[in-house]
Amino acid sequence: MDKLSYSAVMAILDGTEFPYISISRKGVFISPDGSGENSPEYSLVREMENNHPQKDITKPLFTFPCTAQELRSLLQDYDAVDQLSGVIYLDKGKKYTANEILDLMFQAYLEESSLLPEHEEPRKKDYQQGIIQYLKRFSATYTNDKADEELKTIVFDEMSDVINLLQAERFAVFVNDLATTTTTSEKTSELKTPRDLIIETLLELKYDVMALPVGNGKKTGAKADVWGKVGNKFISYESFLYHWKKLKKNGDIADR
Repeated sequence: MDKLSYSAVMAILDGTEFPYISISRKGVFISPDGSGENSPEYSLVREMENNHPQKDITKPLFTFPCTAQELRSLLQDYDAVDQLSGVIYLDKGKKYTANEILDLMFQAYLEESSLLPEHEEPRKKDYQQGIIQYLKRFSATYTNDKADEELKTIVFDEMSDVINLLQAERFAVFVNDLATTTTTSEKTSELKTPRDLIIETLLELKYDVMALPVGNGKKTGAKADVWGKVGNKFISYESFLYHWKKLKKNGDIADR
């Protein structure tokens, strides 16, 4: 599973601090800050300790590199879900246009919103303005009324510029090295889109994708079988379910 480095998380958080939490290169820790038994915060810190996966606040809640889900869980605990805009996968060696980046940002935000309903309603124009502001660093200016067409002509030559832009907009970014050849089906599947991964798995399991048997969630049926086989390729069951529903909505798969 892809993981985020300490510096990538710091770029996403952009200075955000959380009460009784300290973040360093060693990991994310509960920090009591001198909250003794007589302090009003004592019960809160004790609750955090009881919820600690190891019941020991001297141990980190999680270390770096961390998964996007670990970061997401921290943000959920502090009602800061908007701090993570979404997860984006880039192809190493590909030169992206500004308009392609805009589409990736919007789709990633929509998917993140399906996992975290607390997200504010995304507006594509907001992301467009973010890209325009970023391009001003390179002395490039664009008029709002022509931005839709002009951004199609702008190509990012350096992948680092794309990553910096996306992290500034609070996206977790992973880069797929498509030039690397592998011999294992597991590694190959990591480079597939969720759509292709689900459909190919259904076909591998001998299902008719347009006549799938309806089952019971994770327990029975085609959906359960696919989740059991490639569920570890998704950040969560909710993410898998989002892509499954999207395939049904688009007519790529259907129930009997």
